Amino acid sequence: MKRKLINKKNIFLFFFILFLFLIHQNLFSKKNKDIKFVVEHHMTKKFTNIKNKLYAINNLNIIFSDGQTSVVQVKGLSKKAPHSSISYKIFLEKNKNHSWKVKRLYKIK
Repeated sequence: MKRKLINKKNIFLFFFILFLFLIHQNLFSKKNKDIKFVVEHHMTKKFTNIKNKLYAINNLNIIFSDGQTSVVQVKGLSKKAPHSSISYKIFLEKNKNHSWKVKRLYKIK
């Protein structure tokens, strides 16, 4: 009896976590359709972008966009102290879900 109860709890917990994950993915994929959100998230919050992370974005300019590819210039404060001003040029592409994805990132000197 006790074993069935544990199994039911585990199954319920698994489906609950799966449900939360799917909701999170759905909301995040909707936000990725906004180019400004993608650039800000990639430059300030993304875990895999440790080397080029910014503390804050001061200026964001779209240099080129044809609907499928875009080039964005970002100026901001570096994450590392003394928080010097730094600029990047970011190349983005739209995928089949119409979400923007960062393809390349170049530091502007």
